[in-house]
Formats: sequence, C-alpha cells, structure tokens
Amino acid sequence: MLKVDIRSKVLKESDRYNMLIFYFRLQTFNFLRYSFIYSTRNSFTKYFIFYDIFVSHIVVQQEIQLVYKLF
Repeated sequence: MLKVDIRSKVLKESDRYNMLIFYFRLQTFNFLRYSFIYSTRNSFTKYFIFYDIFVSHIVVQQEIQLVYKLF
C-alpha cells in the first residue's frame, strides 16, 4: 500500500528540492529539529509527521536511484 502511494504521488520541482534538502538534513542527524520545522511549515498534524517523513525519505531515495541510472 505504501509503495502504491509513493509511486502515484506527483512531485513538483520544488517538492523534489525540498525533499533533497530534507534527506541531507536527515543524514546529518538533525532529524528531530528539522521534522518539527518541516511539519510546521507544511502544517501537518503530529499524527502525519512521521508518515510524511518516511514517504519523503523513500521518494528521495528513488529519485537518487533514477539519477544514477540515467548517468
């Protein structure tokens, strides 16, 4: 179910950019601080914060894999 939701999600260029920023922030251990900023900026409720973070993380990984395949 999660994979279906991810693949059906249409991303704008700005969304890809924000998710890349989020991915690198996550890799630099700013998870709790940035998750709060990310959720408040997009006005998510606390219930959806971690779901959105998880989906964003997977989408970014797929984007990176696509870039590697292109080159």
